[in-house]
Amino acid sequence: MQFLALLLTLHAGEYDRNEVMVVTKLPHEYENSIGITLVRIEDKQEILTQRIPGNPSRFAFMLKKKLPAGKTRKYKLAIKKIKRPNNLIRYVNEGGKLTFRIGNKPVFTYNHGIQVPPKGIPEIYARSGFIHPIHSPIGQILTDDFPKKHHHHQHGLFHAHTRILIDKQALDGWNQKLQQVNIRHHSLMDKLTFGGPLVGGFTANIVTEDIRKESKTKKILNEKWDVLLYAHRHIHIFDIQIAHNSALSDPVEIKKYHYGGMALRGPEHWENGKPGVGIMTSDGMDRMSGNHTQPNWVDIHGPVDGQTGGIAVLSHPSSFRHPQHVRLHPQMPYICHAPMVAGNYKIPNNKPLTARYRYIAYAGQPDTKRNQLEWINFAYPPKVTFQTYKP
Repeated sequence: MQFLALLLTLHAGEYDRNEVMVVTKLPHEYENSIGITLVRIEDKQEILTQRIPGNPSRFAFMLKKKLPAGKTRKYKLAIKKIKRPNNLIRYVNEGGKLTFRIGNKPVFTYNHGIQVPPKGIPEIYARSGFIHPIHSPIGQILTDDFPKKHHHHQHGLFHAHTRILIDKQALDGWNQKLQQVNIRHHSLMDKLTFGGPLVGGFTANIVTEDIRKESKTKKILNEKWDVLLYAHRHIHIFDIQIAHNSALSDPVEIKKYHYGGMALRGPEHWENGKPGVGIMTSDGMDRMSGNHTQPNWVDIHGPVDGQTGGIAVLSHPSSFRHPQHVRLHPQMPYICHAPMVAGNYKIPNNKPLTARYRYIAYAGQPDTKRNQLEWINFAYPPKVTFQTYKP
């Protein structure tokens, strides 16, 4: 097949753009091509690109040179066999743990093996299918698993429903001590676990099971996580798209409740009242005033190893019930995006219910301006268009 070079135009839209990872679909003619090259037309600079496995076929490149609001930048996209650059983002999969690094710096670990609680915590709190630890760029551990004092059921970055209506009974998948529901990792998609010079990621399947003795174990929900990690210089950024659907013949209803959903647990010493610990939202609220509001992002932070670090959680407009309500615990260091606060809803069995989140792990003081800029880039990324290239 004869491949024509294409003109790729990047549109800034309404916002200034800088240090933005652009991820876009490949034109269908290029989907099975071995290599692609991207050249910035204004100065003939070749731009590093990376193919991202999956369907649809996508590729990524970093916009490093500032593009002002309302402006465009043009690139030549062509087929070219190029020497594969070294992977900046790498992963290691061993011992039930899938760990991603940028260079020699750990970023996060996805626990696909069952993690057993330490001595002194009952075994009923064992769990798989969650991310912990999450590291800042200087190595601080910003999450907790099996908190020692209480809330043993909170596991780093995890997802759970609190009221799942099955057989006219609302089952609790959040509080493991009730032993009604089990949430576990099911499988990794090997071809979608990858590293690269710009992007790394994985796709995991997680199941929710009814484990009541009288019902025998049965699967009630399927859940898929698509995770992308981006190579940024000063912060760690990764996205999670979560898609869940009923594993039964009918939709599964989630009952209204004041917490549940996609949750993040911070270190145990980040309890309320400790110096330097805080939660803030995109609307300028704290953990008390911001509880059950609907912000675009939430930031939780505190001291680790003598220096402040934190994680900002950004919610995408395409998410179910965006902007989702957030649960900001008044004392404990955890936050969650909880669409069930707005009322009952059903998870279909024929079309996944989806939500997207971006996580920014950082060292230093929280930065509201940076969080807002990153939310804009996440929610309203620069647009890409293609047309035939004419020199």
